[in-house]
Amino acid sequence: IIQTYFPEEIDEAIDYYNRLLEFGIDNDKIYYELGHLYLKKEDRLHAASAFKLAVDIEPENPYYNNSLAYAYIKCELYEEAIECYQKAIKINPDSKWTAIVCHALGAIYGEIHGNFEAAEATFQAAMALDPENTDVQLSLGDLYMAKGDIDAAIKAYKEHEEEIINFYNSIMDQYDPEAKKQELFSDDNIMRSLERDV
Repeated sequence: IIQTYFPEEIDEAIDYYNRLLEFGIDNDKIYYELGHLYLKKEDRLHAASAFKLAVDIEPENPYYNNSLAYAYIKCELYEEAIECYQKAIKINPDSKWTAIVCHALGAIYGEIHGNFEAAEATFQAAMALDPENTDVQLSLGDLYMAKGDIDAAIKAYKEHEEEIINFYNSIMDQYDPEAKKQELFSDDNIMRSLERDV
């Protein structure tokens, strides 16, 4: 109730959950909620510990494994995070949700480990699970750019050209409201410029 009506009272909510645990109520949901509260406080170690206890009680819960992976990333425990993400993916409750988890795992492979092949395979798996996931497609384009494969990057970006143009315009509006707006299918938009530069 405190979390619902008083979301800013994080410490008080943590105290209530811990009191429930003192009464011997060893419930995975309590640990899961505690993990999220600790993340809100940026207390990464307690968050990881709480999520780990939830996973210990309910090891086949994909959401608990996903949250534990995220807490491990915050603690810079990347190998442990990979293991938890992989388990969450194997459990696969929903293809769109699993695509998001694949996206996070691909980012670890690419950005942390520099393993572009594993990142690409994981992003491709995410795209197979949810072909409409623009974020994964753009990350795939970014990965190709990092690898120096400009043609593949352009192809990946072009599939979501409208989102890229809209994003670019929204950023420009924030920093330079007088800047010329990019138009979707014009010959001089940023996507066409990228193609010409290559």
